[in-house]
Amino acid sequence: MPFVEAKCTNCSAVLPVDSARDAWVCGYCGMPFIVEKAIQNFNITQNITADTVNIYTTKDYVIRGGVLAKYNGEAVDAVVPDGVVEIGKEAFKDCAGLRSVVLPNNVEIINEYAFMGCDRLQEIELKPGLKIIKAGAFFGCSALREVMLPEGLKTIEVNAFTGCASLERITIPDSVEKIGAQSYEGMNISAKNIFLKFNQGQWLLETQQYRKEQGLCQHCGNKFSRRGNQACVGCGQVKDY
Repeated sequence: MPFVEAKCTNCSAVLPVDSARDAWVCGYCGMPFIVEKAIQNFNITQNITADTVNIYTTKDYVIRGGVLAKYNGEAVDAVVPDGVVEIGKEAFKDCAGLRSVVLPNNVEIINEYAFMGCDRLQEIELKPGLKIIKAGAFFGCSALREVMLPEGLKTIEVNAFTGCASLERITIPDSVEKIGAQSYEGMNISAKNIFLKFNQGQWLLETQQYRKEQGLCQHCGNKFSRRGNQACVGCGQVKDY
């Protein structure tokens, strides 16, 4: 049989296929694909670095065609390797000991429930290449307190931060075009004490508790004057806590 290399059109895994067949089933994601198209995909990506195209497994990471499919590491502070362009669905799911994650510059998508149940995750470093945060990506990350979303991000899908009970502040860049319903449901806030303000080219999602701890005005989030009655420099309200 004339087996040649092909790239799955669903998960981007590289695998051998029978070029005489019309269709094939990916051995990694289980999805069928058209053989001719998968072979073309493989040929197109041959000029990309090996880390991006090839499937490889290290002690800590399983990476298929640039998609981080699974984190198997034990380190509490994870640094995702260069060459990864997507964080796969449920890639870090239920990594209970994970404390921090640093993503490389070329990650464009964080897929569904990628960090679901990482209840000790305190810090996630997101880079400007990120374009999409998919549904439930950080569902149940109850230790996250502050997230800075990078400039260039376009979409935050439904329930992206649902259940992040400690989350007090999110920086939302002006590049964001779509925020799904209930994206922040389950944060330790209520509708009356959540604030969205524009500051230095970015949207900030803050809570009353965060503003109080930072010594900011509860009404508009600006600083107080140090003179006289400590009136807010933004709205003029007097500090009342």
